[in-house]
Amino acid sequence: MKNKRRMLAIGISILFIFIVIFSVYSFQNNTSFPKLVSKQIQKEDINEIKISRIAYGTLYREEVIISESNEISSLINNLNNIELLEKYNEYIPRTEYRYDVLIQVNRQERFGITFLDEYNLEIYDAQDSNNRLNRYEIEDGYNLNRLADYFK
Repeated sequence: MKNKRRMLAIGISILFIFIVIFSVYSFQNNTSFPKLVSKQIQKEDINEIKISRIAYGTLYREEVIISESNEISSLINNLNNIELLEKYNEYIPRTEYRYDVLIQVNRQERFGITFLDEYNLEIYDAQDSNNRLNRYEIEDGYNLNRLADYFK
């Protein structure tokens, strides 16, 4: 009789642990770039994308403006592969550069994306009146050389 109660208690404990682990894993607020940005705008409506590269040490700023539709489409497709986790990291190690990507739709600023490093970004939504700026962790990282290539 004691063995049955003990086995039942162990079984219930293991089941409880699995439920807790599943709950924590499933409620991590996973999202993606398409859910936050691309599904709210049409590629055809994007007039231009401005990419700024800011050096952390000197605050020297360089800018590139992309207005060709095929380059805009290529960049948006590239960004659409980013999987995000809604997570606010207090400490973000400084890299050599920070990249700001400003998306204009119908000649108005619509989204601003700041790549703080290859694992953290902030998205600014000009039309969201409640919570315009959100910080996210990039799940698999993002190769910032893709943005650096525009400055060659």
